Amino acid sequence: MEYVLTLDTLMNARYVKNFLSQKHGFKWIVHVLYEIIGFESKNYTSTTFSHDSQNKFVEDSFSILSKLPPRSQPLTNCTVVLASVVTEVMCQHKEETKIQDAALHVLDKYIIALSELHSRFRKDAGLLLTQNALKLPDLSSESHKIAQKILRVCARH
Repeated sequence: MEYVLTLDTLMNARYVKNFLSQKHGFKWIVHVLYEIIGFESKNYTSTTFSHDSQNKFVEDSFSILSKLPPRSQPLTNCTVVLASVVTEVMCQHKEETKIQDAALHVLDKYIIALSELHSRFRKDAGLLLTQNALKLPDLSSESHKIAQKILRVCARH
């Protein structure tokens, strides 16, 4: 719950981009997402967070990541972890359009530009999850375009 409250506070702060950029916010958010999504143990999230709390946390995390300045660094371990986290989130929240929208925006910003991640994204079922997101009836038109771009770019590499 502490993470959710922290993100709520950050989401409402005007200086969120500057603060998180200076305080390694990208790494912090990715690390916490990794823990919350439950890669370490299968039922970690179901016992620690209610479904609604997890949804709120994921939406806010993706929203903050989308607002941070673009990362100019080459491929990092943190970006690789983010790719796995996003695909796991898309898998766990297949029917939730808000989360799928947010996930597609994060993929567009951080993953698509790094061709080194495209094959990993395919292996992690990223293309299938992206195709599934396209089938959601209320997916935003912007997210629809992003999903098509992801499929096109990742299928080529």
